[in-house]
Amino acid sequence: KEGSNGGLYYAKPPLYGVTAAVFYGLFGVNGFFVLNSLCLFLVALVAARSLAPCFGDGWATAAAAGFVLFSPFVIWVPVPHPDLFVAALLAVSCFLAVRAGGGYKSTLAGAVLFGAVLGEKPPFLLLLPFIVLAMGWRAWRAPLLFCGVSLLTFMALSSINLLVDGNLLAYQGNRFYVGRHMPFPLEAGWQLPYRGQLSHLFDTGQVILALLSNITLLGDKLADFLVGRQTGILPYFPVALLLLV
Repeated sequence: KEGSNGGLYYAKPPLYGVTAAVFYGLFGVNGFFVLNSLCLFLVALVAARSLAPCFGDGWATAAAAGFVLFSPFVIWVPVPHPDLFVAALLAVSCFLAVRAGGGYKSTLAGAVLFGAVLGEKPPFLLLLPFIVLAMGWRAWRAPLLFCGVSLLTFMALSSINLLVDGNLLAYQGNRFYVGRHMPFPLEAGWQLPYRGQLSHLFDTGQVILALLSNITLLGDKLADFLVGRQTGILPYFPVALLLLV
């Protein structure tokens, strides 16, 4: 994307890139596989820990393993993509927030991780009221601490974006793709794409136009949801139910 200062920046939140860089430095390209595997393992661990009080360690571990191994998420393990990373942050943060007997240290750790989730995917802010409801059996201080620290962490990450490229959110700015035939990384004399070809994600007119255009896709998306190209709910649900039983 083009920042407000005219420079070029990665048009995604930086946290996954920074984390993946460590694994890339240690393991090369295989580092993406290692990081994503770790993230999927954390999701499975949270699932097992959540089920264990009701079903025991053995059944909980088997159910969590089945969830991971027979789900479509395993397909993303070798892909350098942040979704499994965000899923792990989300699962661990919510688990730390709502688990019984966790105390304020657990709430604080969960809040920081959930703030990191918001830094990667700001729309997850919509989950905050549901997390607070799940914490409702506690004293009012724990939900208040969780909300406050989550938002402060999100603001801290946003301030980095603001200082670097002049936009509050990493997704803001004039965004464009760089084709394989264009000089990238930048070479001397390379010109930015014509401004009329750029699109600003947070332009009100663009958002309204996108919403109206996407209405025509509703039928196709509903069909995908029911019968699916890979995991439509009608053919997939019986398999998931069998695994659950």
